[in-house]
Amino acid sequence: PPRSTLFPYTTLFRSFDFIYQNDNGVEIKAYLLNKVVLALEKFAAENKYNLNDLDATLTFAAKKGNLFITGRLGDGIIGIVRDGRLSIASMETKNEEINSTYYPSMIRRSNPNNIYNEFDLKKSNKTIDGFVLMSDGSSDSLIDRRVPFQFSFANAIKSMFYLVRDVHKENLHEDIQSFLEKSIITRTSDDCSLVFACDETLEILQTDILYTVKPAESPIEQNNVDEAAIEEELSDPRTIDILKSNSLEFVTKCLTDEGLSSKHCQMVFSCIKSKKAIDLQSLISNTGIEKNNIRIILTNFVEFNLIEYKNQKFKVLHK
Repeated sequence: PPRSTLFPYTTLFRSFDFIYQNDNGVEIKAYLLNKVVLALEKFAAENKYNLNDLDATLTFAAKKGNLFITGRLGDGIIGIVRDGRLSIASMETKNEEINSTYYPSMIRRSNPNNIYNEFDLKKSNKTIDGFVLMSDGSSDSLIDRRVPFQFSFANAIKSMFYLVRDVHKENLHEDIQSFLEKSIITRTSDDCSLVFACDETLEILQTDILYTVKPAESPIEQNNVDEAAIEEELSDPRTIDILKSNSLEFVTKCLTDEGLSSKHCQMVFSCIKSKKAIDLQSLISNTGIEKNNIRIILTNFVEFNLIEYKNQKFKVLHK
């Protein structure tokens, strides 16, 4: 593409300090969106397009050391990995009008302040191990929406992160192409933009859920509670087991039901406990357990709050 279309991206890097250090959110949003629209206007003039023909949502991320900036306008999604947790950092709350979203060029044809309010710009000084940017079409396949008002990344995102992380793997390009064709392209007719970036030490042990606000319930719905059913459910032995799920015995039982060794579960927990804090490679060396199995065990230990993963090391939370 012409150099002008690349200018907004170079702006992020050349002006990173200015953007990060400026606390005036409206000023920074206006600065960034005007840079984007000016580049689009130049491209439109050079190629005889109308500006509206170039309408597209905006999603970006920039990192400098431990400092991080993300921005989203429209129906894209930004995900981050921090301390082994994969979470949705930015996502549009859908308008009731079908196919309604926001584009940078709207600052030229409507009240700019309305667009600035919809522009989600975030800064962080906490270490981020990886990020994913995706358009609405990709999110159709990669966001789990099965529970109303709850959103999380599908397991395929974790698989894709590991493909990107293992950059030196043979046939990497073919594996990524196969993943895209099977998991995304055949499931939507919408745009399927997808960007990944991560450190080579990235590990994903937990996927967080994004909870959105539920519509207000009527007084009748609020009071329509079957207390007898709740009482019966709470007295069910299976429910009691779940409520005690932070015990090592319970988690080990769940894992052995899935075919994993209870001995291996005990070994992993004991090793982490004895070392106080240990990284993944040292844990594999100390236990001799196969890498994929140890990942499954660690993922469940983190999910059930037996251990935490921070600064690329595991530490026992419940003894």
